[in-house]
Amino acid sequence: MTESRAYYHDLRDACAAGGCPLCSLADRSAESFINALLWETVTDVDARRRVVASYGFCREHGWRLDRPGGVGGAAILLADVIKALIAALDDPSAAAGGGSMWDRLRGRRGGVEAGEAFLAPAAACPVCDHVQRIEADAAQALLVCLTPGAHTLVEPFTAGNGLCLPHLRLTLAQPGKTQAHAALIAAQRTIWQRLHGELTEYIRKQDVQFRGETYGSERDSWERALKITSGPPPRKSSASLTQARVQ
Repeated sequence: MTESRAYYHDLRDACAAGGCPLCSLADRSAESFINALLWETVTDVDARRRVVASYGFCREHGWRLDRPGGVGGAAILLADVIKALIAALDDPSAAAGGGSMWDRLRGRRGGVEAGEAFLAPAAACPVCDHVQRIEADAAQALLVCLTPGAHTLVEPFTAGNGLCLPHLRLTLAQPGKTQAHAALIAAQRTIWQRLHGELTEYIRKQDVQFRGETYGSERDSWERALKITSGPPPRKSSASLTQARVQ
């Protein structure tokens, strides 16, 4: 209950802002984690070892290092990763699964699959790992907050755009009271029914005979539907590493 209250205000604000509230919290969590990594823990040995264990970051989170003032920290972290990759190439016997890397790449021990396993990281992207924990905690908190009580989010959640498909699946998979799961499903259905009506109206106004009519809330219905089914658009970098270095 204490943890759900800790997320209550963040979830309420995210509902009011539109879009999937868990996507919003995940994005903020990733940004906070990367900022801390670049400016606060970049000299921490354990933190850098964790980045090396994952051979850097996934595509999405790796390019989030691309921010003003982050070049120095990014260079330190990536230097460690590249050094580790060179060491792996220089010491074939250290490859995962044992044996000579060259033998496995030639197909003598496992063929293509064994070759593909070479240079596989020992851990997942550290930002992904952090965000996934936050998402699970926030999903559990959302369920608690949808249960009728003093800190309920039923009204602000239903008035918003609800959860995207991945986060709806995640939240419904969380343990909790049947009442909370039922409240989530009912709210999500109301949201999707409203959205379907707006999409229908948007499509109608696309017809040449109705194009003179002004758009209302249905104007961005197609975009909201895309966010629900595909997730939010990729975050754009605020500045390139090259630009930041030159400046």
